[in-house]
Amino acid sequence: MQSFAEIGFELSIMLFFALLGSLIVSRFRQSLVIGEILAGFILGPSILGLLHYNETLQGLAYLGSVLLLFTVGMECKLHEIYTKKNIVLGTLGVIVPWIFGCVFGMLIGDFRTSVLIGTALTATSVAITANVLKETGHLNAEFAKTIMGAAVVDDILSLLILSIVTSQFSGNFNPIQMAVKIIVSILFIVVGIIVGFRLNSFTHKVNEFAKHHNSPKLPLMFALLVALTYSFIAELVGLSAIVGAFIAGVAMSEQKVKSLIEGVNYLEMIFSSIFFVTLGILIEIESIATVLPLILGLTIIALLSKLLGLYLPARKLGASRKDSLLISLGMVPRGEVAMIVGVIGMQAGLISKDIYAAILLMSLITSIVVPIFMRKMLHENICFLDNLSVDFSKISPKIALSKR
Repeated sequence: MQSFAEIGFELSIMLFFALLGSLIVSRFRQSLVIGEILAGFILGPSILGLLHYNETLQGLAYLGSVLLLFTVGMECKLHEIYTKKNIVLGTLGVIVPWIFGCVFGMLIGDFRTSVLIGTALTATSVAITANVLKETGHLNAEFAKTIMGAAVVDDILSLLILSIVTSQFSGNFNPIQMAVKIIVSILFIVVGIIVGFRLNSFTHKVNEFAKHHNSPKLPLMFALLVALTYSFIAELVGLSAIVGAFIAGVAMSEQKVKSLIEGVNYLEMIFSSIFFVTLGILIEIESIATVLPLILGLTIIALLSKLLGLYLPARKLGASRKDSLLISLGMVPRGEVAMIVGVIGMQAGLISKDIYAAILLMSLITSIVVPIFMRKMLHENICFLDNLSVDFSKISPKIALSKR
């Protein structure tokens, strides 16, 4: 068990390097996420070896991802997130990458390996994209709402697929239990939002009590209680903690208590930095050298499967060329969800250590590449597809397309 001095040292050095990395990349007009991940890479075993991934860092990173998605959810409106378009795109964002991954997996391994690789490619790490959207002030844009809504659907479906795959290969697959899990997951989302709206009025009472007793921290404490409780329950029913945090944020999106909003945002800025630094610590040069061809192949498949699987459907559903590209690009990062799939697959003996290392590096590469391109597109207002002339109405004349 680490001492308080060791934990304090790790925190201070992580925040120092995160700040330094953020200042450097900001000079080149890049996302702060890039600087924080690179800071973790330098601090980790690959270069300086000052920090190693452990339970303490895992817990801090968990808190960072929860706070990030909670604050993002608080800036979203329910009716703008859960739409038919988002459900369609979220579903396609799972099906197409899964097929691509299975085909690629069959070229390098057996059936079980291919299915696990396909499953690892389905998930979207919405934390990466959400942070870029917050930095650039585009979180309330139409394409951003589509990304957030589709990513939640994507995450739910990918985790259900993971449950089916692992239970099937372990010989414990039970269709009834799986159906129950799906129903419970849907109920959690619905009930969570309904309860969250009820909590809004209670939060106002907490705020009034805090004002009367000069205790401004009480609303913030209550908000954190809600976020962490939703995250815990989400994991309990088989979903990701960040899904629970996002739903809690959406449910409390009508909240206007200043001390609560400011407090959550300050905490998020600190702990989300730790989350991204931790991703960089996971990178190991030795792993890159031994499985470089596998990493490159898997990364290319990860990029193409989301871009090809979502761009055309987004166009057919009325999005402009640029918005369609931003939607598909924003769904590319695999992040921590793909890592979880890799760990479970390796522990269950379904994939080798080399394939696990490739999945880990693929998820980190997609987490680094996407912020670079998204930030460039959003700041410079460009889209390399603008010069293309494609008449999508010929693909499906029944659907009128936006030509914005």
